[in-house]
Amino acid sequence: TYSSEPGAVAKYSFTGNRVEVISDLAPNHGELGYTINSGKEKIVNLYSAVRRNGVVVIEEPVPAGFNTITLRCISNTVLIDYLKITR
Repeated sequence: TYSSEPGAVAKYSFTGNRVEVISDLAPNHGELGYTINSGKEKIVNLYSAVRRNGVVVIEEPVPAGFNTITLRCISNTVLIDYLKITR
């Protein structure tokens, strides 16, 4: 999924103890904000002068059990290829 609309949000709830977000980096990509379980937002820059596909941009341990990750488009284009959940 992707968005170029600042403020656009995607939420995903899962059961596990680790989450990875895989994205592409590119010249027209911007900043992605994310929170886990309503924690403090962290920001990832998805810009790269040269396109790079399938990059792990978020890799976070989470409390074992039910969790929610919220992904927010901050600027330019934000693209999410997929999430990898470890149980």
